[in-house]
Amino acid sequence: MCRFDRSRQVVGRPRPPACFCFGPACFRPACFYQGKTFVSAAAASQESTTENVKINRYEGMFLVDSNAFASDPDGITGEILKVLEKAGATVVAHRPWQDGRLAYEIEGRRKGLHYIVCFTMPTSGMAVLTRQCRLSDVILRHLVIAHSEELFNAVVDAITGVAAEEPAAEESASEKPAAAQAAET
Repeated sequence: MCRFDRSRQVVGRPRPPACFCFGPACFRPACFYQGKTFVSAAAASQESTTENVKINRYEGMFLVDSNAFASDPDGITGEILKVLEKAGATVVAHRPWQDGRLAYEIEGRRKGLHYIVCFTMPTSGMAVLTRQCRLSDVILRHLVIAHSEELFNAVVDAITGVAAEEPAAEESASEKPAAAQAAET
């Protein structure tokens, strides 16, 4: 906490010469120091919304209770997607990944299910996502990884099963000409 008395600060007025928190690099949510004047957090957020927002590609792994998922899979999936929606994410692909015994007990649970989700989201939504996951009763743990476009597309194809269908289609296409050649001779 900054030892400067915030009750005396006025938005738009010059900052007193000494700030005992971070000096000119004070980035506290209550007072963003820009140049030599204070800018309120609301004014700073309005300025940042006019800029271009970078959308990143993420892969999220959410650990949920496997017994709860077995009894209500649609409800658990809905809770995970609701948490992502609150963070401003757009879900591209999702599915349950691995169900099994945990290495150690987490919140009194011995078994867990890993639920994998590929989504796009602005970078600013990561703090909201982390907070919502910690507040959720359904999600025990979570891990989010940013991917490049090529890797993200590969993971999405693996989740949706598109990659498994393509080799089968290529094999059947290569077998047909061989059968046609055998019939001709």
